[in-house]
Amino acid sequence: MAELRPKVTLAENAASRVRQQLANFQVHESYRELSTRASRAKSELQSRAREALSLRETIEHLKRALEVEAPPAKSDLERLYAAAGIELPGLTLKRIEEVGRFYNSVVHNRKAHLQNEIEEAQARLTETERQVAVLDGERRKILTMLEGRGALDDFLALQRDLAEMEAHAASLRERFKAAELLEGERTQLDIDRANLKQRLQADHHERQEALDRAIILIAETISDLYDDRQGRFELEATDNGPEFSISIEGDRGGGISNMEIFCFDLALFQIVGDRLGGPGFLIHDSHLFDGVDERQIARALTLGNNAAETQSQQYIVTMNSDIFDRLPSVKGIDLTAAVLPMRLSDDTEMGGLFGFRFD
Repeated sequence: MAELRPKVTLAENAASRVRQQLANFQVHESYRELSTRASRAKSELQSRAREALSLRETIEHLKRALEVEAPPAKSDLERLYAAAGIELPGLTLKRIEEVGRFYNSVVHNRKAHLQNEIEEAQARLTETERQVAVLDGERRKILTMLEGRGALDDFLALQRDLAEMEAHAASLRERFKAAELLEGERTQLDIDRANLKQRLQADHHERQEALDRAIILIAETISDLYDDRQGRFELEATDNGPEFSISIEGDRGGGISNMEIFCFDLALFQIVGDRLGGPGFLIHDSHLFDGVDERQIARALTLGNNAAETQSQQYIVTMNSDIFDRLPSVKGIDLTAAVLPMRLSDDTEMGGLFGFRFD
């Protein structure tokens, strides 16, 4: 807006000066009417020319649509079924033929409709071109009558300049209105986002008890996982909504980042379980423990097991046996007792998972 405002003002001022010059311009009265008629004929001629161009584009578009209009081939569907290994029974083939007849009827009607639209557009184009020829002849006749009048030439030149200036000023005004609307919407958006942030802060205040419990659960989980590290759960109200983050002291490697996810999952598992009963289970894949020290893995499995028993639910982990066998023992719990007897192996030809082998 700041950039466009002076441009609009200067353009409108320039057009106003030329408009005043035209108002004060003296042309012989006998030619003033001819001048007006010539200007009006030119404007009408340009309008008809644009209309003719639009009609020609419409006709070309309809002709292309008419050329490509065709029913789907019956063989396409049969090849699809054959590729899928499905044998078509007689009843299905009969229905396919009925659908084909229906599509043939639709395409026939569609072509007739397109042809009718082409003929109507062609008729309008013919009439428009006739009007263009009439207007062009009228304008040529008027200009021939006015030929040689220097004052009139100056007057017409001023009219052309004014038309260009007014078009330029109108374009700038439209751009200014669009910029004004955009900035107004952006301002309103900033206000709405600030209001939403304020409401979110109030909501966090009302739910302080629930947030405190989440903070305590995550802090206790981090303390149980690490003897020498501390961590915290942070919740911030921002313009984009609530932002959660869990941080554990130490190297920001993949192992600690994965344990932050574990802490969040475990807290969510317990909170939802207490409030809504939960889904009944929590599942972690072994990728969650990539880069994690074996002591922390064992403690994490123990914490998951304890949380599941407290909630009377299940904690399920998929883990390779070579990793599980290296885990240290944890006082008060036998992790091997939680291992399912079914083991997946690809040592033999009968092994694998769903027919896939992982050699």
